[in-house]
Amino acid sequence: TTVGKQSASGLGGLALTDGQSTLKMATGFTVPGVAVDAVVGVASVSFTSNPFGGDGGKSPDGAVVSFEISVDGATAPVSGLSTPLSIELRGRPTSSSVCKFWNTSASSWSTTGVTTAVVSGVLTCQTTHLTAFGSFTSSAAGVAASLLVAALALVLQLTVA
Repeated sequence: TTVGKQSASGLGGLALTDGQSTLKMATGFTVPGVAVDAVVGVASVSFTSNPFGGDGGKSPDGAVVSFEISVDGATAPVSGLSTPLSIELRGRPTSSSVCKFWNTSASSWSTTGVTTAVVSGVLTCQTTHLTAFGSFTSSAAGVAASLLVAALALVLQLTVA
């Protein structure tokens, strides 16, 4: 667990690192509805094993990280931000890696509202809310491989016939 405290006005440009991940807040970032002089805490927790359910039988490729912002000791809901937050996940991302978050309402992993990029070997999740995040191998890669195998089988059938 990593925790940092400061005034709400000082969140812009902040980067909180716990060894498994980094939360970066853009310059000018503010928590909606929070006074600039409020004391704000930013906390992260890394789970080496997935404390949540799987995603269609798949588990995250690495650690699951969770971020929280608290105001005056109470957790502040962080969602619908106009400026996205960046979450960098350590590990070995591939071109088929995708960021997902644990949707507590649906009790499932989701990509809604999250974009993924691999920058300098680091998986970066751009998000407009905070919760738990993990890296998954995209099922699109599996679908593409399945389509390739099916096409190859069809070609072989046509060649043999």
